[in-house]
Amino acid sequence: MYKNTRILLSLLVVAGCSNDFEQANEVNTNNVLFNEVKLQYNVENINDSSHPIFLNFVSGNTFDLAINTKYVFNVPITLNNIQNFTLNGNGATLCFPYNGTGIEINSCSNVLVKNLVIDNSYSNGHRYYSLIDKARIYKTSSQFDVMDSVTINEQLHPPTSGENHIQINIYDSTSNEVKNCTINDSKGELIVIDGSNDCKVINNRTFGGWSGIATKGRILSWYRGYRTTIIDNNVYGTSTASITINDRQSVVENNVISGDSLSLTGGPGIRFGHYQDANGNDYVHLRAKNCTARGNRISNFLTSTPGPGGSSAAGIKIDASVGVHGYGSINVENNIIANCKSGIMVSNAPGQTG
Repeated sequence: MYKNTRILLSLLVVAGCSNDFEQANEVNTNNVLFNEVKLQYNVENINDSSHPIFLNFVSGNTFDLAINTKYVFNVPITLNNIQNFTLNGNGATLCFPYNGTGIEINSCSNVLVKNLVIDNSYSNGHRYYSLIDKARIYKTSSQFDVMDSVTINEQLHPPTSGENHIQINIYDSTSNEVKNCTINDSKGELIVIDGSNDCKVINNRTFGGWSGIATKGRILSWYRGYRTTIIDNNVYGTSTASITINDRQSVVENNVISGDSLSLTGGPGIRFGHYQDANGNDYVHLRAKNCTARGNRISNFLTSTPGPGGSSAAGIKIDASVGVHGYGSINVENNIIANCKSGIMVSNAPGQTG
């Protein structure tokens, strides 16, 4: 019955769903007229997980959002156990005026999320932040999913918080892709591939953040974190490492990486690393092993910031201290490094600095 059908979430649909939607209003934002739709969850129906709105997501469907519309959600959008599904934003803007996850995708396969913007900047001048250890967009235990042409603008975290926050997090998943996406002026780690295998990060643009793109192989009851491909991305102005590799058999190729052109801080451009606890012991994350950095263009890292959370003004840094899991080969070839304090640094100091 539902196979290969398309669902258009338009103002007509909104008007007929009085339990979930408020009346659509026209809002003038930056001299562009948008339709504003407020999607409010019926509080009486919130279950113990406080998870949200499914909006008739059915395997085999395409779900279309309306063009030139801002959707205001007070809870996350969640997809659970969905296969062969497309969420097509049609350029619509999703606003999540609260602190936490915006879109959560659990145990799905062949899900495509495309052509949408997450932006709270119009909302009374307030900014909101992603949930610790999850993300504005969080995928877990999913396979063959693709995120294409998604823009995330100005997602912050509390100025008093020492915890890190993530914008896009692919966790414990296989063969996912993040491509053609843009993340602007947001805080924390921007794109994270965490405990996942055979994922691709291709042709994205990131501006700002603590880290632009990072992989985190996991040492738990299982090992995960293999064969991430990071190609043709533009990573600009991170406060620490632009691209960090903490997994196995990954390739970082043909990326353009730059520190802030005014402050010349941040770095390294690419870091092959591992995580250690306060005693120097390996903990949680795999070491980079059998990885390659090839054909990248790296520039504008001249000033290091010492200490935890600091930076190292190098084009490429390899954490060389010997540990339980050891190193295989790290291949560095045909990269162009310019206007950096150090070109290639091999250091016994773990972490961003050294």
